[in-house]
Amino acid sequence: MLPELQQGMQKMKYALNHPWKFQSPNLAMSIGLVQITIVAIVSIISFYIIIFESIIIEIVKDFLVI
Repeated sequence: MLPELQQGMQKMKYALNHPWKFQSPNLAMSIGLVQITIVAIVSIISFYIIIFESIIIEIVKDFLVI
């Protein structure tokens, strides 16, 4: 998930540093923000799935799937 997070941050930084290349720099920056938000939500959901599992085999399976 870290490369996805870094890519979202790079998109935001690019949009903020080069506003003349976009018709709407705020919209371009928000695309990076949406990517960061999705990465955070997926990470939190995956964490809760692993934490609240009661069978060890299921925990290992869920951990390996992520």
